[in-house]
Formats: sequence, structure tokens, C-alpha cells
Amino acid sequence: MSLLSRFFYKRPPDGLLELSDRVYVFDSCFTTEVLPEDIYQLYLHEIINELNEEFPESSFLAFNFREGEKKSQFAKILCEYDVTVMDYPRQYEGCPLLPLSLVHHFLRVSESWLSLGNCQNVVLLHCERGGWPLLAFVLASFLVFRKLHSSERKTLEMVYREGPRVENKPDLLDFSKDLIHLEPASKIQLKTLAEEMQAVSKGLEKVEQELTAAENDGAVSSGFRKVLKSFHHTAEAEVRSLINLYSEVGRNADSLSQYFGEDPARCPFEQVTQTLVVFTKMFNKAHNENEQLAEAEKKKLEKEALKEQAAAAANSPAWKESPVRKEGIDALRAKINSRNQKQAS
Repeated sequence: MSLLSRFFYKRPPDGLLELSDRVYVFDSCFTTEVLPEDIYQLYLHEIINELNEEFPESSFLAFNFREGEKKSQFAKILCEYDVTVMDYPRQYEGCPLLPLSLVHHFLRVSESWLSLGNCQNVVLLHCERGGWPLLAFVLASFLVFRKLHSSERKTLEMVYREGPRVENKPDLLDFSKDLIHLEPASKIQLKTLAEEMQAVSKGLEKVEQELTAAENDGAVSSGFRKVLKSFHHTAEAEVRSLINLYSEVGRNADSLSQYFGEDPARCPFEQVTQTLVVFTKMFNKAHNENEQLAEAEKKKLEKEALKEQAAAAANSPAWKESPVRKEGIDALRAKINSRNQKQAS
């Protein structure tokens, strides 16, 4: 089957990168440069015209991860060619990700589209400036969903090769420095906090009950009542402040789950923080390994370059006729002759 696919393979039009069969990505998504409006229009027109020539029997569906709510220039141009365009936000709450509901919707729609039209339909993927991290996630999700595991490495290499260089944004790899409190936070158990909060509230209630009972004792407990009343006044203010702080902690914990598109009831604070800790450690480990491999590769290339330079110098006519080379050869011959004479005697 793979041999037949090679015979009938159609090269994607210029300006598109092939993700899998009938799924293409606009290469403009992997650059930080902004094309002038007239050049961008020409770029899109040429790609769509070539697509129509290459796939005359196919229908096209384009997924665009856009910025803002306005209809994008990309959508306007593609609609001129009767290309169906589906817009998705390129971020959620300021983060380059989508809620799981939108990811699931994208996967289902793309799968359904590719299975229609006698399996000749084509999917196009596009993101506006700054959206390539989300696009990379969507591409990987699509391959996993369709169980195209053999293409995952190809996709990651494509994203790495075509994506903006990390040298231009080195701070992207240092995000863990902003999460110095993540590991201590992962050890917090909100259930334990709730139990302790309940115990504090019950303790205050007991103080109030004791104060009421002391007031009924009359003058015999006036001193005790005075001290207890002062303590109750201070403790009540402290407990009220603690309740407000606990409520704020609960809201922030829920916001963290919602930030990643999760339901706090199904994905609680503890699970989110533990997942982030594991991800951060794995990311830093992979980054360190990549740096070590890059350094080893650099040294290997330098060594090979030195060998090539030495070989080129050794084979050059100037080196062969140089006095230094002749003196070295004469000295070596003299040394060999001297050793042979000693062995003979």
C-alpha cells in the first residue's frame, strides 16, 4: 500500500506543508515575519489556485486560529474560492491553548470532513501571527486522535524546523523560573485545609457558647468573662479574615483549573498542580538533554572540520614541497635508520 501511495503521491503546492494525507499547513504560520498585505493576498491566491488545479474533485475546509473576533483577511480571501473556513480562537485566557471542548470539536469536525466526499476532501490549517504554539499542539492532537503514530516524529521535526527559532525568544524555555512556588503548592491539600477551617469555626462557636454561659454566672465569673470577651473579639476578627482568605484560595484554585479548560469538580487543584510539576520536570530534563546533544553535535562537527582541513592541507602541493615537511620526513628516516643499525649490531 505504501508503494502504491508513492506512485500516486501528489506534491503539495508551494506554500503548504503536508501533515498527513490530504491535510496541509500553511508555511506562513511558522514565521515571525509579517507579510505585507498585498504579498499576503497574492500568497493565498496562488496557493488556492494551485490546490484547485491539483485537486479538482475535492472540497476544502480550512481551520483558522485567529486573533480577535473580526473576520480575518484569510477567511475573506478563501471564501472567494468557496472554501469553508472555521475560525477558532488562538488563545484562551491569554494562554496559547484551547478548552478541551473546542479541541474535541476540532478533531471531530476534521475527522468527519476527511471521511466525506469519497475520501477526497482536503483539510487546511492556518494560524495568525503568534499562534504557532497552539497550532503545534493541534497538529499533535490530530495525529494522536487519528492514530497516525508513525507521523508524530515527522510533525515534531517539521514544527521544530519551521517554527520560530528559540534563540529569538530564549525566555520561552525559562518559564519554570516563574513557577518557583509550584512544587510547594502541589503539596497543599484543599481537603485538609477545609477540615482545619471547619475545626477553627467550631472552636469559635465553643468560645461563644462559653461566653454566653459565663454571662449567666453573674459576678462570680466577671474576671473570666472579661478576659474571654476580649479573646472572643480578637479571635472573631482573625477567623473572619481567615474565612475570607480561604474563600480567595478556593476561587484561585478553581480559576487555575478553568485556565487550562478543565472543570474544577473533575480536575481539582491538587491534580492540576501535580500534573504541572511532572510536566515542568520532564520539560527541563528534555531541554537539558537537547542542550547536551547539541553541544556534542557541535564538537563532532568541529572535529570533522579540523580533520578535513588537515587532510586538505596534507594533500596540497604547497605542503608536499614545503621545507618543514621535508625536514620532518628526513628526521623520521634518520631515526628509523639509527634504530635498524642498533638492532643489527
